[in-house]
Amino acid sequence: MSNILKNTMVEMTWPEIDALAKKDALVILPLGVIEEHSRHLPLGTDIYIATKEAEQIAEELTRLGMPCVIAPPFYWGAMEVVTKNFPGSFNMRAQTIKLMIEDILMNLETAGFKKVIAINAHGDEAHRRPIVETFKAYNVTHELKARWQVYEEDLEWQGFKGDEAYIFVTKTYPFEKLFEIKTDLKDNFDIHAGAFETAEMKDYFPELTNMEIAKTLKATNLQEEGIKRWLSGKVENTQVIPDGHAGDPANSQFIKVHLEECNKVLAKELYDFYNKAYIE
Repeated sequence: MSNILKNTMVEMTWPEIDALAKKDALVILPLGVIEEHSRHLPLGTDIYIATKEAEQIAEELTRLGMPCVIAPPFYWGAMEVVTKNFPGSFNMRAQTIKLMIEDILMNLETAGFKKVIAINAHGDEAHRRPIVETFKAYNVTHELKARWQVYEEDLEWQGFKGDEAYIFVTKTYPFEKLFEIKTDLKDNFDIHAGAFETAEMKDYFPELTNMEIAKTLKATNLQEEGIKRWLSGKVENTQVIPDGHAGDPANSQFIKVHLEECNKVLAKELYDFYNKAYIE
């Protein structure tokens, strides 16, 4: 049975949390949003993927001998694009996100934790910006230091230089190793509930993925004008993605995802970084 709280702090007792804090455990904070994901995927797709990543990272860090714990997932994110207008999408204001993230960090610090790494599965700037700004401000005045994980190839489009103290830069994992593709995809703008996101859900949460519906969905093939309308966020532009996806969900059946290998590499980078920081 699917459960985003499984293997997180939520299922632990306070003495267990206290013991981990005293071991200077790294807190892994999964981030996502509740957002429509077409007719074949659940609203919680992003947070399910983020928590799966957190579990895989925690498993590898534990194997390496580094104490860690997964915080309750944060899923009250934001959307700028037209998906926010579909029934079931919860779009939070920036000030709401900032206050909630700050409170989460404050409670983790009260519990005795000193380091937090955010694992995010929702790429919208309206979601990323307030979280990153909160991390930046919080780190200046508090002992606890929170970092936003970002791959090298994503630095520019996420608006980072790479030397910010509130981000954690990791090497980009080869796309061809992450996704094993056995077909020609019909959509180059596969960015939401399309082939790749559907494949992730299919492989890791098959009970939440309706592949029979996915196989019937047409690729959206958004071009320049369609992409602009998608980005506009205007309710009248929701018809550029009438079913709620941007991409080619049908061909997800021909994709195999190797997320665990990617997260093993990420975990090793976290292990090396924090051990080096501790020694210095």
